[in-house]
Amino acid sequence: MNSLHSSTDVGANMNIEAALAWPALALVFAGVFAGLWNANRKRMHLLGFGVGFFALFLAMTVVIAAPCANQPVITTGLHLLACISVMAIVWGSLQRLNQRTPIFAMCTLSVFSSALLYLALENAEQEVALLVHNEASGLLFAIGAVLLWTARTTNMLDRILVWTMSLLAIFSLLRPIVLFYLQTGPASLVQHKIEASAASFVLFMVLTAMLGGVHVAIAIHEAIDIRHGSKRTDPVSGFLDQRTFELTGERALA
Repeated sequence: MNSLHSSTDVGANMNIEAALAWPALALVFAGVFAGLWNANRKRMHLLGFGVGFFALFLAMTVVIAAPCANQPVITTGLHLLACISVMAIVWGSLQRLNQRTPIFAMCTLSVFSSALLYLALENAEQEVALLVHNEASGLLFAIGAVLLWTARTTNMLDRILVWTMSLLAIFSLLRPIVLFYLQTGPASLVQHKIEASAASFVLFMVLTAMLGGVHVAIAIHEAIDIRHGSKRTDPVSGFLDQRTFELTGERALA
């Protein structure tokens, strides 16, 4: 979801096979969520997760596999695709909890940041472009984390999801600051800058794996609940079946 400029920072230090692990991971999650949604198409939030991770797969594949595609228009389009990825995942997370998603505000932020990114690249302001991209992604994740937190869910997986999105927001917001500091330091810090960029690439990949893993765990937990719930209810009326009704009564009287 982040680091559209990672290819220029990390490309010389990571071979193409290792770099493609990130989009490959995103594609796996997209396939998993597509399969889960196909099994129960009423769970629309799973479609949001699938679209989000597939958009990430497309963006990162172009960034890593074709680092020469650094024209302002292409880079801006990839930034917008990354924003769509975050928005789709945030929408799915909030939709599952019946929370409203500020789509208009998030779309406005994405379009506005895309315009700023294009202008920065047109004027060869790479530092500004890096700042705009990371800050926009961080703000989108921050919106999702805050809204999920306000849902006050007691589910442990939802709490882990809030922390994961919070970490993605924090690292996205802080990454440009760290790289700017290393870049403006003495020449001896150039190697440290490269190492920091590579470390941030790996870190974001790990956080992406955490984000997808938590969502998969939540989806599986929901599927189990739905399956068990369907066994406890009459398929026609929707009321508790006789056996479940008797057990519930016995527990209430115990």
